Amino acid sequence: MSGLEPRYDISATTLAKSDQLNADDLIGGPITARVVDAYVVGGEQPVQIHLTGWDGRPYKPSKSMRKVLEFAWGRDMSAYPGRWITLYRDATVKYGGQEVGGIKISHLSHIDAPIKLSLTATRGKKAPHTVSPLTPPATAPEHVEDTTTRDEDSRVQIKEIVCRAEGWTETQWEEYVYWFAGRRGATTKDMRRLSGELWAEFTGHLLQRPAVAAALKEKESQG
Repeated sequence: MSGLEPRYDISATTLAKSDQLNADDLIGGPITARVVDAYVVGGEQPVQIHLTGWDGRPYKPSKSMRKVLEFAWGRDMSAYPGRWITLYRDATVKYGGQEVGGIKISHLSHIDAPIKLSLTATRGKKAPHTVSPLTPPATAPEHVEDTTTRDEDSRVQIKEIVCRAEGWTETQWEEYVYWFAGRRGATTKDMRRLSGELWAEFTGHLLQRPAVAAALKEKESQG
């Protein structure tokens, strides 16, 4: 998240214990990350956006920020992965009449000019919100370095870990690869045919599965 060695990164000790990205996680400043996956799940927080570097804790945008995303990137969330977003903590966001802070979007890739929208701030009141264009980093760090290699042996190793963690058969693995590739406009069941970028997105997506994340973390700790 910060590029610092864990022993020197104080922000790692202040993260809220939650299954999602929280406003308090951004007290140290804005974050810029690549979208790994995005989809609708329903409920009170119907949208989940998974970002590189956040260990399976998705950003769940508020209704106002969902409007921003729809306006900027369109309705089709299958097009969101690979794009970049900058989030910041707005301390003035209120809940129940109290200022509790909330997450807002300041920059987005794939827009040509600043976007200005009038969004609901409090009941019956609106406020302007601006989102500026974001230029993706020239060298984009992936979610977990060990899972972004293009080496075929490493891909086979990842496959074995995932299948063991999830209890999948060879066919189930291929079906999952085919499903993911199809969402990105490809049609293949063979993981070797995924481009380096698509493989990186795929491994990032796999890490959103708790069993897989735990298995990979255990392997990493064993060296």
